[in-house]
Amino acid sequence: GTETIPKVDKLIGPGSSYVSAAKRLLYGTVDVGLPAGPSESIILADEHADPRLAALDLLAEAEHGAESAAILVTHSESVARSALEVLPEYIAQLPEWRRKFIENVLSNYGGILLTNSLDESIQFVNDYAPEHLEVLTAEPFVTLQKLKNAGEILLGHLTPIPTANYCLGLNAILPTGGFARTFSSVSVW
Repeated sequence: GTETIPKVDKLIGPGSSYVSAAKRLLYGTVDVGLPAGPSESIILADEHADPRLAALDLLAEAEHGAESAAILVTHSESVARSALEVLPEYIAQLPEWRRKFIENVLSNYGGILLTNSLDESIQFVNDYAPEHLEVLTAEPFVTLQKLKNAGEILLGHLTPIPTANYCLGLNAILPTGGFARTFSSVSVW
């Protein structure tokens, strides 16, 4: 507590990198819940993914905040190249303030990662342990069996991450910063 704010037992919920740092400092003094910092989204795609949809989903996730991470991970050079080609077209349709915002996020915290194989893409996802994961593969349920660490996983070409945020009723407070390996969402049942 402070002179004007009484001491509390819990500090929970998402926040900026500053909020996450403050919660780490207070860990052990009060219950800080799960570490929920700036949003992180990975779109895992194989050669069967529609690159235009993958690019649109990447942009939707890049709009979460100035420090958000939005990454398209694929082993398909064709999907990576095609998504990269349409991104400028989509970005150009946005208002200037939004364009600069998204370009900053994609330049500093995201973009397109080309791997050597689907297994390598999956390994990257498991190591990263993102808050949100969208799986755009020919066999998403087979891919799901290899995924170990993510706050939430959305399967299939018609289930973009905003579906969970706005339609499915899933919890919006999910672990970030790799903590999906050891934490689950904040929930009240």
